[in-house]
Amino acid sequence: MIDRFTSGSSSSRYFTSLSQAQTFTASKTYKITGVRLYVKRSGTYPTALVVAAITTAGEYPNDQILCSGAKLFNSLSSAIYRWEQINFSSPTTLMAGKKYAIWGYINQTNGKVYWGENSSDQYPGGQAFKQVESGQPFSLLDGIDFMFETYGDIRKFINNKNMNFSWNK
Repeated sequence: MIDRFTSGSSSSRYFTSLSQAQTFTASKTYKITGVRLYVKRSGTYPTALVVAAITTAGEYPNDQILCSGAKLFNSLSSAIYRWEQINFSSPTTLMAGKKYAIWGYINQTNGKVYWGENSSDQYPGGQAFKQVESGQPFSLLDGIDFMFETYGDIRKFINNKNMNFSWNK
């Protein structure tokens, strides 16, 4: 786990064909390989929860997908919130200090995904957003942060020329 916000609880806020996003600031340069979201579902439908890392324009997410993955909707818990891992099929490099967004969407108007949130705006690295329709601008969900964790590979970005190692025998 590299970047995260895990302080929160359940939510009455859900998404269907309406998508939601949480921006975050990359704490280091790394190749993002997946995310975990604190979610549960309502309904049973033959669809998938699609999650992507996307770019931002200023403080707001935009529709430029960097990498994505999916999880079968019916495999999500319907009874309780739990952390769900979504792996990205083509990981991409995130740059330290730059803002990105985690975007969630299902192509189903009857099924619902509830994303755990904190309603006291405690995550300083980003904000929660909603998007009513694909291609439309995102709207700020003032005072809300969604719970997430990012995973990735930082090994390729360590400069070992200036590192000294010693081992005790």
